[in-house]
Amino acid sequence: MWLGQLEKGLSESQEALRLEPENSTNYGNVAGNYRAHNRFDEARAILDQAISHKLDALAIRAETYLLAFLRNDAADMEQQVAWGAGKPGVEDQILSLQADTEAYYGRLEKARDLSRRAVASAIRSDSKEVAAFEQAEGALREAEFGNSALARQGAVAALSLSPGRDVKVLVAVTLARAGDVGKAGTLVQELEKSDPFNTVLKVYWLPTAKAAIEVSGGNVAQSLELLRGCGAL
Repeated sequence: MWLGQLEKGLSESQEALRLEPENSTNYGNVAGNYRAHNRFDEARAILDQAISHKLDALAIRAETYLLAFLRNDAADMEQQVAWGAGKPGVEDQILSLQADTEAYYGRLEKARDLSRRAVASAIRSDSKEVAAFEQAEGALREAEFGNSALARQGAVAALSLSPGRDVKVLVAVTLARAGDVGKAGTLVQELEKSDPFNTVLKVYWLPTAKAAIEVSGGNVAQSLELLRGCGAL
């Protein structure tokens, strides 16, 4: 993984696809890298290539949804939602993308409903950790909209569902953005001790959480320094 190094990320994903041309995740990764470069036509071509190879999986459909969102193609987004409906382990993640879309357009009640449905779908699929992560995503959204009380409630609910590493990271960012820097700092310390050799956690996610804590404390300069260090700026 090349954090903040888009060209290297694209090159590596293309090489992975060359080595494993029947792996749907590789197609999704190449398309995602093209999307990150704003090379939407090439992203679409890779996704079409995957479909022509009979690779119809979440990695393809989720990337198709994201590309359709950027192109303001509501019909294509709806097609992906319809494809995912009722599919265990898939439906929840498509619903989560749809929730983000509704929030982007300011339709928070719809976003909340879709997030609730995503969490419920993941629980039905016996994927509590995924459900907890989606719960945390909804909580972070509330924090970014300034709804601190709802953000904290959602963060607590996420930890109650499944207090795994990825959930704790997102909850730490959420709580920091919601003003609960004490609990956010405690979670960061727990993560530093429990998984000290995880590169992505150490290089990207923990600095991101710490930056959110600094912002809540009014230390903008320190926050920016942390974000530059992890490649987020």
